[in-house]
Amino acid sequence: MGLGDQLMYLLLLSLGVLQVYCREPVLISAEPALNLAIYSNNIDDFEGLHDVSPLGQNLNEVVDIIIKFAQEIIKKSGHATVKIPDVQEHFSKRIHHIKISGDFKAENGFFKDLSSIRRTSDAILSHSGDNVTVSVGLGMGTLEAGYDHYNVKVEHVSISGNIKAEVSSNSVFVKVNVVLLEKGKCNLTLQDLRIELNGIEVHVGGKQKPVDWILSKIATSVAKHIKDDAIREAEKRLREAAQKALDKYHC
Repeated sequence: MGLGDQLMYLLLLSLGVLQVYCREPVLISAEPALNLAIYSNNIDDFEGLHDVSPLGQNLNEVVDIIIKFAQEIIKKSGHATVKIPDVQEHFSKRIHHIKISGDFKAENGFFKDLSSIRRTSDAILSHSGDNVTVSVGLGMGTLEAGYDHYNVKVEHVSISGNIKAEVSSNSVFVKVNVVLLEKGKCNLTLQDLRIELNGIEVHVGGKQKPVDWILSKIATSVAKHIKDDAIREAEKRLREAAQKALDKYHC
């Protein structure tokens, strides 16, 4: 059974439509009317099927196969680690009528490991109008971010070290558009992919550390670059790998 067959079979089964046509749900070709529903490109044949239904284990396994393809593509392309642009900022603060100013610079930023992507939820099949989509929650099993080197200069004082960021949780929302073709075949196209990070905690290392108000500025700046620059590039790379993986899977 092709993936197109599985998608339509599970959609009909979960909505109770198969029970109308056959006594044994596994016999998807039991009646001519059922064959029409499975192989037709006319969406009117599926009128009334607008619910969202969870896919079964078999399609979860298909999703896992596609994820493995994506992991291999990411590793072979060398895109497991995203480079975060260097940071160079000037800061100042007035303390007791004295203006204190300095500069903060961070280099060799990184965000990894995109190749540790894995499925974290069951796939969900959605049918609305003439659109059939599969949605699934993913996440990165290993997530590390930070800068190999930073330097803070305040007047004649210079402090250096490294920066590491811990992320309490991460999620990757993926939606795939499915075009059902004849003979149980289908085309898979990535419709949406978004990364969400929760709870970014920045740790500044080194023999000496800046005072709290400077540390706060560093943490705010680093977290912003991770949420903006790193996520934007990571999403781009994951989208490219996902579409290549979808193309590689012959449904």
